[in-house]
Amino acid sequence: MDAYVIAKFSGNKMDTSVKTSCNPQWDELIRLGTAVPTKSKYITLEVRNRNYMFGDDIIGVIKIPFIDLQ
Repeated sequence: MDAYVIAKFSGNKMDTSVKTSCNPQWDELIRLGTAVPTKSKYITLEVRNRNYMFGDDIIGVIKIPFIDLQ
């Protein structure tokens, strides 16, 4: 598996590095560079599997309420 995470918030998006593991762990800091206040209510994290031939597969998605992180 070639897994990575995409973080999305307030129109900004960043990817982590790709981990070649069946049990990947990311110890990475992601700065999405947005200002507060914002109209976005959620930070979205998508875990994907890199697939060069057919396009990347979504493994899972979680939406975290921004207010819970303030």
